[in-house]
Parts: sequence; structure tokens; C-alpha cells
Amino acid sequence: MDCLGRGSTSILWRANRDPMIEFDGCGLFGALAAQLLGTLSRTGWAVCTECGHGYDPVRRPNRHRRNFCPDCRDKGIPSVFSSRDLRERRGKVK
Repeated sequence: MDCLGRGSTSILWRANRDPMIEFDGCGLFGALAAQLLGTLSRTGWAVCTECGHGYDPVRRPNRHRRNFCPDCRDKGIPSVFSSRDLRERRGKVK
């Protein structure tokens, strides 16, 4: 079944954290609505490198660098990526 942008927005209230806005939609109009939501926010919209979920970043993300959502940051995922990059760089030097 094809959908015509069916979208929903929800706010997740988490203890000791800032609220998180979650958007779900499908099709072209759903994607355009998500992009519009990101454009209207002050810092834009980012997609987490690890989990692929969209999130509202604290500051405008650099499109040439990896971006991680708060949940992946709490799990230490950025350190996993940096350790892997360091191992790869050391392997190329030898």
C-alpha cells in the first residue's frame, strides 16, 4: 500500500535529558515534511551515523563529519569509530 506522506510527530520526554522530537512519515511528502521540520529548527536536522535515526542536534552539524544522536553518544559509539579509525591509520603507516 502506497502512502501519501502520512506523517506523525511526537515528543519524547526523558528523565534528566532534553526532550527529543521524533518524526515518522513515508513517501516523498513525508520526506519533504521531515526536511521542512529540520529547516525550521534553529540548528537543522541531522541523521545519526550509527543508528540512522534523525535528531535535532544541539549545534549545526558539519556535513563532512560523522554525527551521533544523544542515545548513541551515551553508548560510547563515537569512541568506537575513533578507535577503529586510529587502528586503520596505524595499519597504513606500516
